[in-house]
Amino acid sequence: MHAASSSADGFAIEPFVKVPLLMIDDIGAEKPTAFTMQTLETLYTERLDAGRRTIFTSNLPISERPGYTRT
Repeated sequence: MHAASSSADGFAIEPFVKVPLLMIDDIGAEKPTAFTMQTLETLYTERLDAGRRTIFTSNLPISERPGYTRT
């Protein structure tokens, strides 16, 4: 486990890192704060490094998702 097992304000993400499969629903339903983005990035990175699967769902059209670039 990385030293980043908790977010900047001490929110423990370790229980979410340890489950074999994590599903996070409605990404993008609300405008994310910097805290939310950092916590999700840390959570995703730790799960990826541990070989655990994560499913994200969203109702946002692809063109409205952060980082979308039309090719």
